[in-house]
Amino acid sequence: MNNHVSYRSSIISLEKAREMIGQGYFALDTHCHSSFSFDVPDVPETSPEAMIKEQTRLGLKALITDHDTMNGYYYMKKKGLAGTTKTRKGLIPGVEIKIKPIKAKHVDIHGEVHSIHINVFGLNKDQLNVLETIAEKDKDLDAFVKYLRQQDLSYMYNHPFWHEPHERLNWKIIPGIAKHYFDVIELNSNRPKAFNDLALHMAEQFNKGIVASTDSHTGEPGKVFVMAEGKNFEEFWQNVLDRKMHIYRHDMTTWGVVKESAAMIHNIFKANTRAAKDRQFTSVTGIKPFDNIAMAVTTGRLKRMYFTKNIIHSFFYTLNYTAGPIIAWRLYMNKENSLADKIRNGVRFRTRQIKQNENQELYAKKSKETDLNTA
Repeated sequence: MNNHVSYRSSIISLEKAREMIGQGYFALDTHCHSSFSFDVPDVPETSPEAMIKEQTRLGLKALITDHDTMNGYYYMKKKGLAGTTKTRKGLIPGVEIKIKPIKAKHVDIHGEVHSIHINVFGLNKDQLNVLETIAEKDKDLDAFVKYLRQQDLSYMYNHPFWHEPHERLNWKIIPGIAKHYFDVIELNSNRPKAFNDLALHMAEQFNKGIVASTDSHTGEPGKVFVMAEGKNFEEFWQNVLDRKMHIYRHDMTTWGVVKESAAMIHNIFKANTRAAKDRQFTSVTGIKPFDNIAMAVTTGRLKRMYFTKNIIHSFFYTLNYTAGPIIAWRLYMNKENSLADKIRNGVRFRTRQIKQNENQELYAKKSKETDLNTA
């Protein structure tokens, strides 16, 4: 039993994607952050209003999936601009939830485990509270996914081969998690091609739906997206689950990282220093000197040092485009691709092993049913 899907024809060009949007396909960038995410500076371009405007301009449906909060959605709901999964217009309810599981009966999670990020759609505040409690206190992936399924909520596996800066990637558990806990897997434009190819391989082998997401933190959604037929999100998502979707894909490049870094630097230095509590920024690059300066800028501690602030802004922005940082980003890309090359055979082996075990179980089940019918 070597049944699996191939997404070769599902990945299309930007020209074809635009043509399909013009034909009325439901198109969505399934992973975007607004200024209500803790790691996004509060600037006009990252506001929910601006995100909706830009997504609409590109022919996409409106969606933000902020980190562990739906405050952006409810902020827009007060303005009368929020929708539901059953409507065609308005902001779709969504969130990105982090869980670092210590319980997952379908995978061996002994040893170091990295955090898993999950996008959930169509939920409300009460459901978010339950999921956050499971993620933060129970750390039980089985209970988390069981609740999602009981509540009939749509969800997906974000950037499977990404981990928090202070964590190590436990790649051995990823195929099992993808197989047993998720029906949709993301190709993330902020991840290198080698890792997205591994995510795509798992999706094909396990017959999972795929989406392409920007994971925008700088107010630039729609660099990649997924399309399917449907009058609303529910119909669209069912087609994704049925693997009847098309995606426009673009992977991380060195130049793309440089441009993204420049946009983040620019946003940090023009960020609102009087941001509301739920829109306050936290710099988490892991580069302590830069994080300290970024926090001094966004909290207003440098507000009376106008010229100093501008000089620092110009310095970092210009420095970002010089040989040193570009080489550093290139080395980072090489390191990521080397890691992907190193674990590729292991991931493929575990994926194949899981499939073989599943096929053996199916064969045994059918043999038992045949024996019962002939008895």
